[in-house]
Amino acid sequence: MGIRVKNKDGRITYGRVDLNKIYQIKKIIKRYFMSETNSIIVDPMSFSSFHITMYFNDTPLSVGTAFVYEHNAKNYMLTNWHNVTGKNPETLIHLSSNLSEPNKIGIMLYKGSTWEEMTIELFDENHSPVWVEHPKYKHLTDFVAIPIDIPNVYSWLAINKAIEEKDYIGNYSPSVGDEVFVLGFPFSQKAGGFLPIWKRASIASEPNIDINELPLLYKSSNIFLTYEYRKNSLNNEAHQVSYPYEYEEPP
Repeated sequence: MGIRVKNKDGRITYGRVDLNKIYQIKKIIKRYFMSETNSIIVDPMSFSSFHITMYFNDTPLSVGTAFVYEHNAKNYMLTNWHNVTGKNPETLIHLSSNLSEPNKIGIMLYKGSTWEEMTIELFDENHSPVWVEHPKYKHLTDFVAIPIDIPNVYSWLAINKAIEEKDYIGNYSPSVGDEVFVLGFPFSQKAGGFLPIWKRASIASEPNIDINELPLLYKSSNIFLTYEYRKNSLNNEAHQVSYPYEYEEPP
């Protein structure tokens, strides 16, 4: 989830983006995000990857990564199915020995000069899940979309808007062997405050060919283990990447 692709000439650059245009806020603390010309010097993609904590009531259960995607003027938080259920998407067995399942998620957001956690309930008043799954493959893609409303006081960016702002994609079509960067928080590591780690990797399978009859692709990285081990690992996010494929528009 969330990739950065080389420019056509092979370079990867950190563009400067007007502060008011993207975040519509008056101040961002200088020691993190400001230059002498009042331009943001943090890559916009770093503000589109969010550190999340899964809770059962007030008890933290696990941590993970999420993104926000804007669709039809509404925002949806994208994360793994195993994060919101506490279960392995292939076996449906609980990931924890005490059978824990979260009922809310805390997402870390930047506000003014500090980081704050905003809580999202995972079930409505009728105890029904608030997330949307793939209409055909359901939990097998290990991917969900959760409606989210983030107040304007926070500095953040939807991942599709960050991609548009940086003009990463253009007419780009992914190919096996392409270099990519995967944003997230492996083993809860953070890159200053709650900014994400950028993990260099490459596309390790044909993007347009299904894997095990699922719309997935593989990536390779010297940081993480292989897919064979992923089946016995709690860190599915590190090895399996959902690929856009016949996805039903959220209601």
